[in-house]
Amino acid sequence: MHPEADAFLDAIFDHPDDDTPRLVYADWLQEHGQENYARFIRLQCAAAHEKLWSEEANRLWEEIGRVWNRLDSTHPAKDGR
Repeated sequence: MHPEADAFLDAIFDHPDDDTPRLVYADWLQEHGQENYARFIRLQCAAAHEKLWSEEANRLWEEIGRVWNRLDSTHPAKDGR
């Protein structure tokens, strides 16, 4: 993995209640050609702020599932990091 990506992941784990490191990482991923990973993170952040079981939350979680299925199985999002 790229050293910058490791630094982003460390920041995410160090600040679990703050979306900012996640969204910065999503921007970085997109800039490095990883659009599906960036979209996955942004969707998760958006869903976390919706009322549970709302129409919008349900729509977001359905989209998260679709994007998840397109992710490369070697990405940290899939290997539990």
